[in-house]
Amino acid sequence: MNSFKKCILFVIVLAVFLSGCSFSGSKEASVSSSPVAESTKEPAPSVPEETAEPQQESAEAVSAPAAPVPSSAPAAEIGKEAALSIALKDAGLTEDQITDLDIDYEKTPSSAWYEIDFDYQNAEYEYDIDAFSGEILSKKLD
Repeated sequence: MNSFKKCILFVIVLAVFLSGCSFSGSKEASVSSSPVAESTKEPAPSVPEETAEPQQESAEAVSAPAAPVPSSAPAAEIGKEAALSIALKDAGLTEDQITDLDIDYEKTPSSAWYEIDFDYQNAEYEYDIDAFSGEILSKKLD
């Protein structure tokens, strides 16, 4: 569950970061608080007074690469344990109650999920859990 909390925290921080919050309305402040400068952990270059106008164009160019920032999302997978916890919670069971647990990780170019199968008494449960959001994609009880 720890990685799930980290995922939620990451999403919140990323949303606040991408919302463009700044403490100053000046152009210089918007350049220095750009996502590119913070993500590379390098200080933003200072803007000389006489070249402030041309820097406005480069500030737009610096802001453009901010769109790919969500590509870091694959680092925020919930993990097997969190996926199992989601399935067990939905089934109303604990890990001690189940048998024949099988967790497989499946991935395509556009998505990833965990296939979770387990038995409880005479019933077989099958879940597909999104590897990033933790959403239950499908479930089956036989």
